[in-house]
Amino acid sequence: MQRLIQVRKFGGSSLANQTLVKRACLLIKEALDENDGLSIIVVVSAQGNQTDELFSKTRMYFPEKGCETQKALFVSTGELQSASLFSMMMDSICVSSKVALVNNIPIETNGESLDSRIVSIGKDYLSQLIEKYRVVIVPGYQGINSSNEITVLGRGGSDTSAVAIAGSLELDECLIFSDVDGIYTADPRIISNAKHISSICYDEMKEMALSGAQVIHYRAVEIARRYNVKVKCLSAFKKGKETVVCKETSMEKHHITGIVHNLDEARVDIKGKSAKNTIISDIFKLLSNINIPVDMLSQISSGDGITISFTIPRSNIVQAKNLLEQEKDRIGFDEMNINLDVAKISVIGNGLRNNTQVATRILDVMRDEGMKIYMMSYSDLRISTVIPSDEFRRVLSRLHEVFFEEN
Repeated sequence: MQRLIQVRKFGGSSLANQTLVKRACLLIKEALDENDGLSIIVVVSAQGNQTDELFSKTRMYFPEKGCETQKALFVSTGELQSASLFSMMMDSICVSSKVALVNNIPIETNGESLDSRIVSIGKDYLSQLIEKYRVVIVPGYQGINSSNEITVLGRGGSDTSAVAIAGSLELDECLIFSDVDGIYTADPRIISNAKHISSICYDEMKEMALSGAQVIHYRAVEIARRYNVKVKCLSAFKKGKETVVCKETSMEKHHITGIVHNLDEARVDIKGKSAKNTIISDIFKLLSNINIPVDMLSQISSGDGITISFTIPRSNIVQAKNLLEQEKDRIGFDEMNINLDVAKISVIGNGLRNNTQVATRILDVMRDEGMKIYMMSYSDLRISTVIPSDEFRRVLSRLHEVFFEEN
């Protein structure tokens, strides 16, 4: 009998303690009991906040940049522990399982040790294990490079691992279990009236992820689109709702999909009285060389010179500041200011560039709320504003009312 293969990924919040690990294992057993022909590849994240704790420990022992191969090996142990515990728990409920290590599969990667990219995934080893075991457990977030060294995939890496495995095995879908039952029109922890989204296309989901939504990582969405894998986002704690991320959704749909907030970015202002014409490209080149993503960008020219403003992740501030200060004379700027007290609010949808009503309604809300807008940008899929961080809840709530609650 040919087996049906399914990939299920469990996030750190779904595995944070012994009770939750057992709950996840019982979900697997229930699915197996319902279908005798089913085998499941389980991809696991590190438990709870363990990855952050492991990174903190590496910084305590070695705060300088360097030793990245060793750091990657160290932080990868969180997923190895999860995989081992998951396998032991499966055995305790009388389901045989096997942990598949990434060097045996293999999951081949390239790039930096702490932020690598998947190049290929071997099918044969996983297929052999599936013939012997109904449950195969893969530690997510990691791979192995051409030097046979462990690498990690960066933030959201376990999502990426799971979808990439599903794609390599030519599966139709991948199930992502977390502490929420899918995607909402806004963060339901903040907006009590947020509406559940039953389906969303790849492009809009990627834009939501890039803008700050944390249910699934944008790199996982990119792989899902490439291999046409439907991604189902479900809760590990309650049955019922799910969000399907797929190629197409309903032909008739609202122009606006959701509103996302991001408190993890900072605004950088660079001023120069005699700045070079190449100042923007010089800044971009410098930051891209050390993999710091620049999101929103504005330039203001006046009699006092040029002011360049852009946003980057807060986690990259120290690194970016040090580098820009070192290159200050070459780039040609006089002053750099960093503002951490900002929030980015992004309205996600389709056809926004040509829909002037959406931008008008956003600006009307900002005006009515007396809001100071530091920056604003728009594309066909997203309109983003940067505002004072202490005002984001009020603005988020009002925008949600305008786009999703008012007739």
